[in-house]
Amino acid sequence: MAKIDKLTVRNEVGRLKADFEQLCAEGKISNEIKILKHPVISNR
Repeated sequence: MAKIDKLTVRNEVGRLKADFEQLCAEGKISNEIKILKHPVISNR
């Protein structure tokens, strides 16, 4: 079974959040997608 490096996962999720926020700021993400994203990658 593969081992998961928690720090690597945290960093990747953080990068994905930052990328998503940047796309939102640039107006490239619709409101519908923003609503769908919220439960998937919440700001915990």
